[in-house]
Amino acid sequence: MKLNSKNVRDLSKEITEALEELGSKHDLVLKINGGSFDFSGAFATLKLEVSTISSDGEVKTKEAVAWEKRCHLYGFNPGQLGQKFRTWNGEYTICGLNPRARKYPVLAKDSKGRVYKLSASAVLNSLQKAEEV
Repeated sequence: MKLNSKNVRDLSKEITEALEELGSKHDLVLKINGGSFDFSGAFATLKLEVSTISSDGEVKTKEAVAWEKRCHLYGFNPGQLGQKFRTWNGEYTICGLNPRARKYPVLAKDSKGRVYKLSASAVLNSLQKAEEV
């Protein structure tokens, strides 16, 4: 078998299904989060992300943990994780922080579950406007 992007994608889906069962057995969330394959088709590398589930059923992602630890560096507080805010193009929910992304460190989900990278100043301005109303 020679590996290509379609084979790796299909294999990743099957592995994800198997990981769901294993994760539920151990109260963890296991998911494939990216990877790569060799253009010769000889090997592939998949990244496994393991997250714990808190007592209230919330998945603790590395981005959520980063928010709790480092949000104050950007002018936020830990309680704002999960808070909704509006911008000119829709409503978002704060879901984490990527401190390595200097320009757009705040991660927010839209109503369809898509994650966007936003600047801290834009999110702070939107939160401030919401408080004024």
